[in-house]
Amino acid sequence: MRRWGLVLALLLSVGINLGLFAVIAVRRLAPRPIPGAEAGLPPRPVLAGDPIARLTRLANFLELEGEERQRFLDLQLSFYQETLKLRAEMGEVNRELRRELTSRNPDRQRIDRLLERSSRVHLSLERALTGNVLQSRELLDERQERRYMRLLGRLRPAGPLGLFSDRPPRPGPRQRERMERRFPPPEEKEGEPEPPI
Repeated sequence: MRRWGLVLALLLSVGINLGLFAVIAVRRLAPRPIPGAEAGLPPRPVLAGDPIARLTRLANFLELEGEERQRFLDLQLSFYQETLKLRAEMGEVNRELRRELTSRNPDRQRIDRLLERSSRVHLSLERALTGNVLQSRELLDERQERRYMRLLGRLRPAGPLGLFSDRPPRPGPRQRERMERRFPPPEEKEGEPEPPI
């Protein structure tokens, strides 16, 4: 009688484990919800892909036409090409710094050199971004500039890239709520389309 009790307990244990594995498998294979879909917001497009297509969508969003459109697109493409090398260098510096920090015997002098290099590259990126925003604003009329600034306000600041992550940390739901209470977003006018980013 005792053996049958052990066999029964073993079968129940195996059944429970199989059930747990099935639940885990189903959750991992299930499609992930789109952020913002629960609140009825349109999904935000991913920034990966062809820069020309993204810049064209930006120009369409700002309703630029003719020569203004071409100058704006040229300016944005020039900015993208100028910062491409800097962003790649920043990624390389962060990887080297991460590697040095996690090595068995970190070299403090090399870490200092990498930090100085990182700050130089970051400053170059910030200057390029600042110059681009100021030049872009000069090309836009008042309505287009307002839309452009609203779009820039929605972008997540790069900040320090973080040594142990490829992306900067995002604020949690509570922090976002506090920020929205302290700094409410500008009122959107009816009829204005959502920004492309």
